[in-house]
Amino acid sequence: MHRIERRGRELLDFGPACWWQQTWPGSHFRKGTVCTRLDGDGRITISGRTLIRTGQAGRTETLLESDADLLAAYRDLFGVVLDRAVS
Repeated sequence: MHRIERRGRELLDFGPACWWQQTWPGSHFRKGTVCTRLDGDGRITISGRTLIRTGQAGRTETLLESDADLLAAYRDLFGVVLDRAVS
């Protein structure tokens, strides 16, 4: 169940939830690298070596098998230039 409220929030309001996600042993944020951004009506995410695209048409996942593919995805999709794979 979801509860939606229209009142504005301050950045500090999210502190406890962020702390929980950073410290809870079961959090997927502690299990590997995650990079995500909005893309039009959807989202692009790299989680480990998986490229995930979500949008109105659904969700697709693509395994980035080589280091070169992973580095190219970070560069081309996020503008992040890395000198080595970080997965």
